[in-house]
Amino acid sequence: MTIKIISKQGQNLVFAHVHENESASLAAGIAIIEKYGGKLLTLEHSTDGTKNRNITFNLHGTTYQFDPNRIYTHNDAVLSNSIKVARGKGAVTAEVSNIVKNLSTQIWDELKSSTQIIALHNNKNLPASYKTKWIFWKHIEPESYSIKSYIKSHDQSSDSNKSCSDIYQS
Repeated sequence: MTIKIISKQGQNLVFAHVHENESASLAAGIAIIEKYGGKLLTLEHSTDGTKNRNITFNLHGTTYQFDPNRIYTHNDAVLSNSIKVARGKGAVTAEVSNIVKNLSTQIWDELKSSTQIIALHNNKNLPASYKTKWIFWKHIEPESYSIKSYIKSHDQSSDSNKSCSDIYQS
């Protein structure tokens, strides 16, 4: 996992790009930095050659995964709930939470002196679809994120249905 900083003298623009697979927003941020100056923080975390949205790491034979958008909290229970066991039989222990908390602290230390931080994201805006991966294997591709992903509706129950105030607590 690498925190990469791209900076150039100029305006005091500060960008945060935390989803490695959102390459269009990274390219746009770099173009703005090159033209106007500023600072861009991006995370490089995929090890298999693909660019992934979530960060994955291994500890004691278990693979953990988390969305880097959901790690900036002082509430340890909220942080622990944002980390999932992707593979293996381990649990989200204090040791696991501390690894993720350390990352969030490193990122925040790079950004906290800024009066304004611009988060860079991009979306495919595609509906859910049913795709054939191999001859006999079907795969459901979920709907991609859109502005509707952030609107609270009370007819569904999932993390994506929560408002910011539901997710982020001090």
